Amino acid sequence: MSIARLHRFAWSLIAAGTIVGAVARGEPPAAAHPATSDAPIVVTLSPRHSPRASLRYALLPPFDIRRSGNAAPLYAKAMMQLGEDGAADERRSKALDGPLAECRDAALERLLDRSALDLARLAGRRTRCDWELPIGEQSFIEIVLPELQSMRRLQKVVLLQARRNTAQGSFDEALQWLQTAYAAVRHTAECPTFVAGLVALAMQAQADRVLRELIEQPAAPNLYWALTSLPRPLVDVRHGLESELHLLDSSVPGWKDLERGPPDEASATDLLRRCVQLAAMAAGGKTDGAAVLVRMQAAIAATFKTAARKQAILEALVADGWKKSQVESWTDLQASLMYGRSQFHQLRDDLFCPMTLPYWQAEPGLRSSERRLDDLRSSGEELFPLGTLLLPAVRNMKLTYARGERRTETLRLLEALRMFAARNGGRLPKSLEELGSSTPLSIDCITGRPFAYTLEGEEARLVLPHEKVSDGGGSLTYVVRIRREK
Repeated sequence: MSIARLHRFAWSLIAAGTIVGAVARGEPPAAAHPATSDAPIVVTLSPRHSPRASLRYALLPPFDIRRSGNAAPLYAKAMMQLGEDGAADERRSKALDGPLAECRDAALERLLDRSALDLARLAGRRTRCDWELPIGEQSFIEIVLPELQSMRRLQKVVLLQARRNTAQGSFDEALQWLQTAYAAVRHTAECPTFVAGLVALAMQAQADRVLRELIEQPAAPNLYWALTSLPRPLVDVRHGLESELHLLDSSVPGWKDLERGPPDEASATDLLRRCVQLAAMAAGGKTDGAAVLVRMQAAIAATFKTAARKQAILEALVADGWKKSQVESWTDLQASLMYGRSQFHQLRDDLFCPMTLPYWQAEPGLRSSERRLDDLRSSGEELFPLGTLLLPAVRNMKLTYARGERRTETLRLLEALRMFAARNGGRLPKSLEELGSSTPLSIDCITGRPFAYTLEGEEARLVLPHEKVSDGGGSLTYVVRIRREK
């Protein structure tokens, strides 16, 4: 599947809130929790101190077993070994979503390809993952990324093995496979596209769910410091941000050259046509490229017949740093192309600048920028409508990334509660402040405030806001109970 098709698929899911639904949040599957999707997640924990050697456990391959090199060839071999058996993949999905006790069944071995697992484990120990995309040799948006879907299939096998070990009480072995799973998340996210980041986040959500299931087992070790040692964030938005910033530079020949000035009239027409074709490709055929080109040429002609509008465009180009004599020498098409480039870059940067901020700081600016894009779509005022056709719904995307980081912090909190219960006769703290400095917690990276925690009798409630992306509301609630030791 090409980057263009992946963009269309991901953007539609983000806009609908689907990609950050139950799977991306790491919620329990319907088979395990048949209640409604709004039902709280009930977590039962056993008191457990941190190991005496607090860093005994790790959730990424530790230094002594990592090897310098590229993981991509090993992942490719694992994918080839696994094949593309759709029926087997569906059975693996069902096994991951089913009751943990069923993972003890010997029949499950038929779904675990040992050769693929061994190769995945070796790949997870490599220090980097470079799929050597033909960037600069091929239009970026036409590059195909079949490895993304294959990585998701491979991840299911790895996590199924971890879940089987968990069901058998072999926690050390389960954690070794979780190391492989989290390494695969990091490696997948190194592919320089937003879509690869979203796939990595979905893989992380699956791994987080298996890890939480392990934490709930009565004899499970405490992983507070293992979770604390994970990189923050595990999936970094910066990997995809840079390529998206230069999407037109790497997809449309001649676009980058505009930074030196406009081409001649014939080349400007050709460049305009290529930009429209790119936009039509990104829209999946829902946009008629030829019709858009005709409308754009007509809009340019009409705009430059209006003296005030033409003057405003020329003044804007001078404000961008071009000499007045240069701007006045350009044809209407050349001036509109340069103005369209400037307008697109402003819209793009207004959207992308906040992406490296914490979500709670980024959200107001992202919301404002998306509102501006919506206004331009409805008004048709964008002279060169690449921003409205190409730029994604980054606010919901940013929330997806933030939610992945918050899940890690939620798991840390659960482990902190287990440690507190072990020190205090099996009781839960009245407030998170009672945890003290021995188990420090981060703030909720989505709200920018401490986690919303309350104790009601012997049950604690942890409320995570902003879980319904489509309407910006809704909360996910964890109900935490302490298992009484016999």
